[in-house]
Formats: sequence, structure tokens, C-alpha cells
Amino acid sequence: MAQRRTPRRTTLQQLAAARVGQVKGAKVVAFVVMWAIAEEALGHPPTLEEYAEWWRESRSTVFREQARFREAFPGETTPQSLVDVLQEHEGATWFKRGVTGCARLALRGDAALDRFSQAVEPNGGPA
Repeated sequence: MAQRRTPRRTTLQQLAAARVGQVKGAKVVAFVVMWAIAEEALGHPPTLEEYAEWWRESRSTVFREQARFREAFPGETTPQSLVDVLQEHEGATWFKRGVTGCARLALRGDAALDRFSQAVEPNGGPA
């Protein structure tokens, strides 16, 4: 009797890397984790300005991080909706696994996967 295989879920790193490559994808994952840390510390979803102030980063650095994120996740302006989905599925402290642990997180639920894995080729064009 053949065993039924459960389809492998796409990880956060795989989603980001599919659009921007491995190195930029890892930086995107780090930005998502850092966003969640700032949210927890502030007690509310941060604005870009609050994020920059909390991490003591320049505006230009934060805008570069945001641009890289938007390239990896078209249609999203900040990581907040992704952070919300991960929080819902993985628990409030999901980001405490660190960047490496969070890169391995698989998005669950058809709605989340559909939203964050829109058909986009690695070069940014439609599939």
C-alpha cells in the first residue's frame, strides 16, 4: 500500500528567495523578524518611523529594507500583515526562534499562501 505524502509547505525563506534571491531573501526574513520584535516592544504595530527609531536605524536604511521587502512581497507595504499571519498560526512569540528558525517557518492556510505567494517569477514579472 502506497503511503500518502503530505505536500510540503513553502517556507518564509523560500517565498522571499523565489522573488529576490537567497541573500536578499534572508535579509527580508530578518526585516520581518525585526518588525515583530519592534511591535512587541512598542505594544502596537510600528510605523516605519517608529521602527527606525526603535532600532536606531537611519530613514534611508529602513526605506531600503522596506523596498527589499516590497520586492519580495508585492502588494505589501510593511511586514505587518505577514507578522499578523505568523502570529496567528505560530503563536505570539514565533519570532523568538531567531532569523534562522523563522526562515524555516512554513505558511499555513490557503488564504495566507495565496496572499503571500502570488505567482511571480524571480525576475519580478508575472508567472
